[in-house]
Amino acid sequence: VRGKEAVALVELSRGWDMKGVRGAMKFVVPIILDAVFGKLFPFLFRPNALGWIQNPDRSFTQVRRRKRIDNSVQVSMLASALFFTLFAAKTLLLLLFRFAMGLAA
Repeated sequence: VRGKEAVALVELSRGWDMKGVRGAMKFVVPIILDAVFGKLFPFLFRPNALGWIQNPDRSFTQVRRRKRIDNSVQVSMLASALFFTLFAAKTLLLLLFRFAMGLAA
């Protein structure tokens, strides 16, 4: 059990220790996303990993597993929002073009 906990802790902290812009992004962006999604959907998302690992009732493997789920759902929600926004924009532009050309039904 201790080996799995050590691996989980190393995997969690590895992303926080990267240098440069990529490291900053891998540290800051998840914290921002966790804060935003946590406020919008508190019943669905947990606090950021840094705060959550301080809870003695949670193991590092539990935190890692939960944050992977949270991050996957966040990316899925953002991708869906982007897709539907682009789809709506395309549809609106097509309607405006048809209207401007006098082709509106």
